[in-house]
Formats: sequence, structure tokens, C-alpha cells
Amino acid sequence: MNDRVDDALHGTRAAVQESIVPGGGMALISVKQAIGGPGGVNADQDADIKMRAART
Repeated sequence: MNDRVDDALHGTRAAVQESIVPGGGMALISVKQAIGGPGGVNADQDADIKMRAART
């Protein structure tokens, strides 16, 4: 059991160091909304950007 805890802690620390976040593309959408980053020219492009981000 102790080995499992150690493995989980090491995995979590490695993910933090590598800037890995849960949700992947959803983090990008949150950042875009927070900073008002680049978006699409129209609603269709905005929807495409969100779908692509959600897939990553």
C-alpha cells in the first residue's frame, strides 16, 4: 500500500512540474476567457476553437 501512495505522489509531483493540468484543452479555454486572447473571426470559428481545445 505504501508503494501505491509513493507512486501517486511522484506522479502528481511530476505532473505539476510538467504543467500538466486536468481537462487539457479546457484549461486553454479558461485562460483565453480570462485574458481575452485570440478568438475566431465569427461564431463558427469560435465553436471550432472550443471543440479542438476540448479534444486535446
